[in-house]
Amino acid sequence: PEIACCFGCKTPEQAANARLIASAPDLLAALQSVWLWMENQADAQSKGGHATFDLMKLREQRDIASAAIAKATGETP
Repeated sequence: PEIACCFGCKTPEQAANARLIASAPDLLAALQSVWLWMENQADAQSKGGHATFDLMKLREQRDIASAAIAKATGETP
């Protein structure tokens, strides 16, 4: 059976799979971005300092992840 489709999906599952496949690069980029931010926070903490917790950066990372998730699920961020 078909796993995904490009046009005229026959089932909701095929449409969901197509969205997930199409959004895979965005999901990977979002995860890498969030991971890098978290790694930088952890490095700062492990060096005896305090992580420079930046609320704006946290919100930026949240928005990146939210947009990628919305693309994968077919929802509006």
